[in-house]
Amino acid sequence: QDGTLYIPFLSIQDHTNSVFRNLVALEQCCPYLGSQFTWYVTFLHCIVNTPQDVSILHKRGIVENLLGSEEEVAQLINLLGKEMAMIGENANFEKLFREVNQHCQSTWHKHSARLKRDYFSSPWSIISLVAAVFLLLMTAAQVVLAVLSYNKQ
Repeated sequence: QDGTLYIPFLSIQDHTNSVFRNLVALEQCCPYLGSQFTWYVTFLHCIVNTPQDVSILHKRGIVENLLGSEEEVAQLINLLGKEMAMIGENANFEKLFREVNQHCQSTWHKHSARLKRDYFSSPWSIISLVAAVFLLLMTAAQVVLAVLSYNKQ
């Protein structure tokens, strides 16, 4: 929604690996249950590749790491995702994958994300920009008034 991806909270603990595997096995043994959890694990596998990805999700309040290091969490998610066999279709996740890919491939979104990351990562940089624009406008107004004053003489 509006370029923001909302992901449900996930607590990763010592038993998470076996719980995930059992839920995926249940969905694959009983097709009438659907494959929501299998698609969710696949989605996590797509967005988590490195410990830095886990760190970002932790900072955003999406992942609670009770397993140990972020490296262990990344390895767990990657291992689960690699072993996933997708059965059936899930229109919600397919639509989500398509929308995320379209959003990420947009040149405008790429440049605005890079601009935010590189130049506006702290509130001070935004305040500095506003102050600089204000000073530039005040200088321009002063020049215009000086020219008008000179022309009246």
